[in-house]
Amino acid sequence: MKVVIFLLLIAVIKIEASCFLNYAPYCGFAEGCVFNAGNKCHLEAQEKIRVKANKPPFIKMEPGRCPENIPSCEHTIL
Repeated sequence: MKVVIFLLLIAVIKIEASCFLNYAPYCGFAEGCVFNAGNKCHLEAQEKIRVKANKPPFIKMEPGRCPENIPSCEHTIL
């Protein structure tokens, strides 16, 4: 049983590391602001955190950096 839990823990850590170590910029558009993320996985994680914090989800997500003429959304943490 301990071996199974250990292997699952390693798998989760590996998935999270691959998610946050891959740099491929993504932009999340919310009402009135944009959020620059290092990759789509990071942006999707930020959207889940926003929703848990009772903020609206992103209206759309696009590859690349966000336009600089739109204010940045605050980074939400729980």
